[in-house]
Amino acid sequence: MNPAPTSGIPRLQSWVDVNLFGGDYFRLTGASRDVWPNDGSVSLWSALAQGLPSRILPADARRYGFPVTHSQWVAGPLGLPDSLQIPANPAVIRRLIKTITKHLA
Repeated sequence: MNPAPTSGIPRLQSWVDVNLFGGDYFRLTGASRDVWPNDGSVSLWSALAQGLPSRILPADARRYGFPVTHSQWVAGPLGLPDSLQIPANPAVIRRLIKTITKHLA
Protein backbone atom coordinates (compact mmCIF):
# COMPACT_ATOMS: atom_id res chain seq x y z
CA MET A 1 0.00 0.00 0.00
CA ASN A 2 1.58 3.31 -1.04
CA PRO A 3 0.99 6.48 0.95
CA ALA A 4 -1.03 9.10 -0.89
CA PRO A 5 1.08 12.12 -1.82
CA THR A 6 0.17 15.48 -0.35
CA SER A 7 1.71 18.36 -2.28
CA GLY A 8 4.44 16.02 -3.48
CA ILE A 9 5.26 14.77 0.04
CA PRO A 10 4.24 11.19 0.87
CA ARG A 11 2.13 10.86 4.02
CA LEU A 12 2.11 7.87 6.35
CA GLN A 13 -1.00 5.75 6.28
CA SER A 14 -3.40 6.16 9.18
CA TRP A 15 -2.76 2.57 10.33
CA VAL A 16 0.90 3.29 11.02
CA ASP A 17 1.50 4.23 14.67
CA VAL A 18 4.28 6.78 14.71
CA ASN A 19 6.30 6.86 17.91
CA LEU A 20 9.18 9.28 18.25
CA PHE A 21 11.76 8.74 20.98
CA GLY A 22 14.25 11.31 22.20
CA GLY A 23 16.72 11.62 25.01
CA ASP A 24 17.33 14.54 27.32
CA TYR A 25 20.15 13.21 29.47
CA PHE A 26 22.23 16.34 28.83
CA ARG A 27 20.62 19.63 29.90
CA LEU A 28 21.62 23.30 29.96
CA THR A 29 19.09 25.61 31.56
CA GLY A 30 18.07 28.58 29.46
CA ALA A 31 19.86 27.37 26.31
CA SER A 32 18.47 27.12 22.78
CA ARG A 33 15.90 24.35 22.24
CA ASP A 34 17.65 23.66 18.95
CA VAL A 35 20.53 22.19 20.95
CA TRP A 36 19.42 21.57 24.55
CA PRO A 37 18.34 19.29 26.08
CA ASN A 38 19.92 16.54 24.02
CA ASP A 39 20.97 12.91 24.07
CA GLY A 40 24.59 13.57 23.13
CA SER A 41 23.79 13.49 19.43
CA VAL A 42 20.36 14.97 18.72
CA SER A 43 18.37 17.68 20.50
CA LEU A 44 15.12 16.53 22.09
CA TRP A 45 13.22 19.11 20.03
CA SER A 46 14.62 17.65 16.81
CA ALA A 47 14.28 13.99 17.84
CA LEU A 48 10.60 14.53 18.59
CA ALA A 49 10.10 16.36 15.28
CA GLN A 50 8.65 19.39 17.02
CA GLY A 51 7.28 21.89 14.54
CA LEU A 52 7.08 19.39 11.70
CA PRO A 53 3.86 20.00 9.74
CA SER A 54 1.06 17.43 9.89
CA ARG A 55 1.20 17.06 6.12
CA ILE A 56 4.49 15.21 6.72
CA LEU A 57 4.03 13.68 10.16
CA PRO A 58 0.61 12.56 11.39
CA ALA A 59 -0.89 14.90 13.98
CA ASP A 60 -1.45 11.93 16.31
CA ALA A 61 2.23 10.92 16.33
CA ARG A 62 3.27 10.05 19.85
CA ARG A 63 6.36 11.75 21.24
CA TYR A 64 8.31 10.34 24.16
CA GLY A 65 11.25 11.92 25.92
CA PHE A 66 13.41 9.89 28.26
CA PRO A 67 16.41 10.79 30.47
CA VAL A 68 18.75 8.78 28.25
CA THR A 69 21.64 9.16 25.82
CA HIS A 70 21.53 8.47 22.10
CA SER A 71 23.43 5.19 21.99
CA GLN A 72 26.44 3.17 23.10
CA TRP A 73 28.84 5.52 21.36
CA VAL A 74 27.69 8.31 23.70
CA ALA A 75 27.08 6.32 26.90
CA GLY A 76 30.11 4.02 26.62
CA PRO A 77 32.89 6.62 26.79
CA LEU A 78 31.10 8.28 29.73
CA GLY A 79 30.93 4.96 31.61
CA LEU A 80 27.14 5.06 31.74
CA PRO A 81 25.10 1.85 31.99
CA ASP A 82 23.44 0.38 28.90
CA SER A 83 20.03 1.26 30.33
CA LEU A 84 20.82 4.94 29.70
CA GLN A 85 20.83 4.43 25.92
CA ILE A 86 17.67 4.83 23.85
CA PRO A 87 18.02 1.37 22.20
CA ALA A 88 18.58 -0.45 25.51
CA ASN A 89 16.39 1.54 27.91
CA PRO A 90 13.68 -0.65 29.50
CA ALA A 91 11.02 2.11 29.37
CA VAL A 92 11.69 2.75 25.67
CA ILE A 93 11.55 -0.97 24.90
CA ARG A 94 8.27 -1.38 26.85
CA ARG A 95 6.71 1.53 24.93
CA LEU A 96 7.81 0.05 21.60
CA ILE A 97 6.51 -3.44 22.50
CA LYS A 98 3.17 -1.96 23.60
CA THR A 99 2.81 -0.16 20.28
CA ILE A 100 3.68 -3.25 18.21
CA THR A 101 1.62 -5.76 20.18
CA LYS A 102 -1.59 -3.72 20.11
CA HIS A 103 -1.85 -4.66 16.44
CA LEU A 104 -1.38 -8.37 17.15
CA ALA A 105 -4.39 -8.72 19.43
